[in-house]
Order: sequence, then structure tokens, then C-alpha cells
Amino acid sequence: MLKRMPRSEQGVTLIELLVAMGAMGLVLVYTLGTFAANRNTYVVIENLSEAHQNMLAIASLIERDIRTAGYMVPPATAACGVDATNGPDTLFVSDAEAIVTAESLAAGLAGTELGSTAVSIPGGWGTPQQIDLDDILIDQQPSYDTDATPGADSDFQLDGGAIFFDPNDPENGVYCGIVTAVDAANDKITISLAGGLATAPAGGAGWLVVPAHVYRINGNALERNGVVMARNVEDLQVAWFYDLDEDGQLDANENFGAGGTEPNLDNGQIGPAPGADPGLLREIRFNLVLRTADDDPQDNTVGIGQVRENRTNPAPADGFRRRVHTATIRLRNIAT
Repeated sequence: MLKRMPRSEQGVTLIELLVAMGAMGLVLVYTLGTFAANRNTYVVIENLSEAHQNMLAIASLIERDIRTAGYMVPPATAACGVDATNGPDTLFVSDAEAIVTAESLAAGLAGTELGSTAVSIPGGWGTPQQIDLDDILIDQQPSYDTDATPGADSDFQLDGGAIFFDPNDPENGVYCGIVTAVDAANDKITISLAGGLATAPAGGAGWLVVPAHVYRINGNALERNGVVMARNVEDLQVAWFYDLDEDGQLDANENFGAGGTEPNLDNGQIGPAPGADPGLLREIRFNLVLRTADDDPQDNTVGIGQVRENRTNPAPADGFRRRVHTATIRLRNIAT
């Protein structure tokens, strides 16, 4: 008669082996599922964090430029913009970095409003136009190198902006464009008008021209003077606030446009049409919409474009998460 082996010396049965393998499989599936979910969550958080940090950095720079706009230049040339309802807006603010401190100005310029006078502005803004200026330096000291030779030679920089203003007819509005060429030796700049005007400024001679920073979205990148500041920027929308009766209060009926907040920047001008003095601009509100670099790996039905100001065609649900920054800045260099 065979002697039965002790239980401790017996092997496992096939059924026990299958049960053990099944349990291990369940644990493995659960572990891998948890790992994948955690990784996807990490990707979303990492993308959101990157978008948020980029948003704060570029918003801080825009706020600084708006606060310093109008420094030592005519108030009407502090800012300009091109509005779009089916795309991002373009923002121009006068370039305080091109101007030396008041204490460093030449004696003849002390207490004056700086700006270069346009000797001529040709008609027909369909293509970039060369404009003759009385001086490429608005403060007699160059700030930018535009000819690749040692030393600065101009206060207007390539891919920067320029703002135009008629001091003899303030209510004619302001115009703005991007500098595509600088001939410092002959006091000429070539400018492509932002957005394109249906008609050119009448005459043009005698208009004041000041250098400006220009913010615009090119593809999915926000550029400042042609330099990429951040990618995955989906929208830039701007609203303008005026004090038309000059009582120091921004009354609701003074804010142009639908809902009393967004003006119609007709033909690239600030204001609904010629007739509003651009020197009465008091505040600028800007809205930035940034999206994550990657869509949400867990849900491609979330995330839609954000409608700000008069934007009418937001992106559909596409899985990209978004962050929005809105700030209203008072132009401190313009009279209140």
C-alpha cells in the first residue's frame, strides 16, 4: 500500500496553477491600468502647467508694455490695433524702450512730445510702402541696429511697429503697421499696414510717426516684434475704453461696440470711425487664450475654443485643454 505524501511535500494541481495565474493576471491588468491612468493624468497636468506658466510670462510682458505706452509721445499714438471677429486681434503700443529717460534728453527736446514727422506717405496701402521721415531718431539717440553693422542706428526696429497720427486732425484716428525695412542713412522706413486699409490717410505729410511694439499671433505662436514669445497661443482679443466727455470716468455709453465693451476698429483705427479722438483712450483690456501642447489622452471630446470680446468662431471640442488670462490696464502716461 502506497504511503500518502505529506501536504507540504505535494506539488500544485493544474486547477490551483490556473487560479493563481488568473489572480496574477487581474493584478497585472489593474496595475497597468492604474499606471496608464496616472501617466495620462500627469501628461494633462504637465501640459496645463506649461500653458499656465507661458500665459503668466507673456501676460506680464504685455501688461508692462501697455503701462509704459504713451511715454513722452503724443497721447493719441499710445496704442493702435486691428480688430478681427474670425481671428486674433493685433495690438500695437508705443515703444518706450526706444526713448531715453527724460533726464537724458537733449535740451531742445525736453518737455516736448517725441515723434518723427512724415515728409510723405504715398497712397495705396495694398503693398508695403516706403515712407520718408524727417528723422529716423525720435530722441536723437538710436536704440536698434537695423543694418548689421556695429552700433545702433534707428529708433524703428525691423518687424516692430509704427503708429501714425495726424496732429492737425486728431479725430482722423490712428493707423498702424509693421516695419519691414529701415534705411537709416536716408531716414526712410518701409511699412506694411496691419490688416490693410481700404483707403490711405489723406495726404499723409505732417503726420507724426512713433515706433511701437506689435503683438500678433502667427500660426499658433504669439510674436512680439517678430520674435516668438510663446507657442500654442490660440487667441489674442483686445477691447478699448475711452473717456469721451473727459470727466475722468469711463461711462458705459462711452465704450464703443456691442455690449459697451468692444469697439469696431474700422479700417485699422481705434474707434468706430473717424470722429473719436484716439487721445481719449484710457484703458485697454486684453484676453489671451492658450491651449495645451497635446490633447487630453483620456478624453478627446473635452476642450473648446474660448469666446472673448467679439470673437465669433471658437474652435470645436478637440481634446485640448485651455487657459484664459484677462487683464484691464490703465494707460498711466495718458492724462486722466
